[in-house]
Amino acid sequence: MRYLVDNKDPLAAMFNMSRLIKAAESGSDPVLRGAPALVVAHGPKTYGGAIIDSTIALTTLELAAFSFGLGTCWAGFFQIAAAGWGPLQDILNFPAGHVNFGSMVIGYPKFMHHRIPLRNEAAITWLV
Repeated sequence: MRYLVDNKDPLAAMFNMSRLIKAAESGSDPVLRGAPALVVAHGPKTYGGAIIDSTIALTTLELAAFSFGLGTCWAGFFQIAAAGWGPLQDILNFPAGHVNFGSMVIGYPKFMHHRIPLRNEAAITWLV
């Protein structure tokens, strides 16, 4: 994030990364939120179905995790870093030609919800 801020990347302003950097410097973890595990879906950069396949895999994981008492959260800021920051790409050590198509943190949630949150009624217009 610091690299994007320093280089005035539009993503830095869009996601107010300066605020996230300050939070991290004060001991907070605004990116991975202290999760004990990170799941990274990757595949060949040239495979046209990789985004869809990765999204399906991570969504299935997200739904299944709940039955094991686990919580998940899509890791969008990690996704940005994995896409463009060389040192992180070196650490991930993907096979040649592979890139990150989705990331999710997973762990035991601090809070458990005992009901579905209230929702506004959907505004649906049926066309026949």
